[in-house]
Amino acid sequence: MHQLKFGERPELGHYLGRLYAQMHERPEVEALIPLPLSTRRQRQRGYNQCTWICHGLAEVWDLPVWTHVLTKAHRPPQAQQNKAQRAVAMEGAFAVPSPLPMGCRIQLWDDTWTTGATLNAAAWALRDHGAREVHARAIASE
Repeated sequence: MHQLKFGERPELGHYLGRLYAQMHERPEVEALIPLPLSTRRQRQRGYNQCTWICHGLAEVWDLPVWTHVLTKAHRPPQAQQNKAQRAVAMEGAFAVPSPLPMGCRIQLWDDTWTTGATLNAAAWALRDHGAREVHARAIASE
């Protein structure tokens, strides 16, 4: 995961996504949504590792990847924060700039699940904007 996020190895995300999809059944959802990075973090890293993961999943499951339905405001890194601090830091971090298809079912993807605060905040933003079901997943957990 460290190489995927910080080692400039986005292709590892694609590989992990394909591997996961080959080991799990195709979900009953309309689309996959990668957890977005803030614009600042995206510029620094040069890619979104979650998008690469989703494209690997999509290749096997034959599902669309919706990359522009969710945006994230910049927040400081959460690595040193506890669960309560992470939840507070994520309040209002996500926005849905255009309407989702009403009642859609989606699978939201992150690279690493730590406390669930980030995925939870993103899922609520999607639910507030029309998603009927949001299934949160991650390739790894801490």
